[in-house]
Amino acid sequence: MVNNYGEVGCPNGTVQGCPVTELYNKSVDKGLGWATHYGSEHGIVATVIKNRKGITIEQANKFVDDNYMQKQSNLTPEEAKKTGKVISFGATRSPSDLWKIKYIFGIDDPKNPKPYFVGRLMVIDCAASHDWNPRLATYMYGYKGWSPSLNWIVDLSSNGMVQIPTGYSGQQGNTGEGRPGVVLIDESILDQMIY
Repeated sequence: MVNNYGEVGCPNGTVQGCPVTELYNKSVDKGLGWATHYGSEHGIVATVIKNRKGITIEQANKFVDDNYMQKQSNLTPEEAKKTGKVISFGATRSPSDLWKIKYIFGIDDPKNPKPYFVGRLMVIDCAASHDWNPRLATYMYGYKGWSPSLNWIVDLSSNGMVQIPTGYSGQQGNTGEGRPGVVLIDESILDQMIY
């Protein structure tokens, strides 16, 4: 998983020689990068679901509640799948990821990369093409000794954000900072990646 994590953005902070458009249009089937904070489950998440599905905000909040559980790190990936629930909602770079389920793993120490299962993510949004190229495609973060620095991979709602590796402050509850060492794997290829 750690040695074969795929290309999630442009290396070296530049779009030169990088297939920016191809990456934007390709689903994130697997990847290692860093995460940012999307917002609360009943705030921006419900609003985005309301707009994307064309439903009322009450229906969107019910959708969140029906699909959400707080913790899955105590389960195996198979057990988490059987719940039919997710711990987080969020966005990746690509419109090809919309409504897909990704599995989140965390790596606390780049020198001793032992990925641990965090839970399932439902992708409800994606980066706008003008935000992806060139800004997010080249957005790098090297905290905790990640070298080379990591590309941005996902925007997570609050519950997912506080369960992945911490950023500068070392505080789980601090959602206002980048989080390094986040592995995403698409549900469709989970078995071939971790078993």
